[in-house]
Amino acid sequence: MKTDQIFYSIFKEFPQIFFELIGETNIDITAYEFNGSELKETALRLDGIMLRVPKDPKQPIYFIEVPFQKKERIYSNLFAKVFLYLERDFKQTRLGRELWAEGREEGLLQGEEIGRLKAKLETVPVMLERGFTVEEVADILNLEVEQVREITQ
Repeated sequence: MKTDQIFYSIFKEFPQIFFELIGETNIDITAYEFNGSELKETALRLDGIMLRVPKDPKQPIYFIEVPFQKKERIYSNLFAKVFLYLERDFKQTRLGRELWAEGREEGLLQGEEIGRLKAKLETVPVMLERGFTVEEVADILNLEVEQVREITQ
């Protein structure tokens, strides 16, 4: 959009204008750098971002969206873009990578547990056909008696 290019140029060249617009006049503007950001995963574009240079996690990141027309879903769209940006940023941190690996490991363990349970449940009819009682099958396969009864119905 042409308007996006205009505001990109203005905020890139004169970042103090952004801070004046939001009423933050006591900020060291030399500590921030303006960037445009495209979230390629979903093709969402932010009009701009003011990032602290060098990065300082205690300082805010300012996300800029300049609408020239009334947009009914402006806030939901803006928050979607912000969350996608933060998610992408978070995945690059050590904590993000550790949590991703932990979640993957937990998912694998749950999958293995489901697989074991499925194998046990598939064994129930065979054991019952061979003459084992419901209670014996439950005991041998380490299942609840109710689980075994449900399969027989």
